[in-house]
Amino acid sequence: MQAIVFDFDGTLVDTETPELTVWERTFREYGVE
Repeated sequence: MQAIVFDFDGTLVDTETPELTVWERTFREYGVE
């Protein structure tokens, strides 16, 4: 069986929180608030 799985954020895996954390850390490193 073959399948393609599309994950609309939060359906299977919640990726919003880790992504937000990475952006916040990057902005802090460059002095952006």
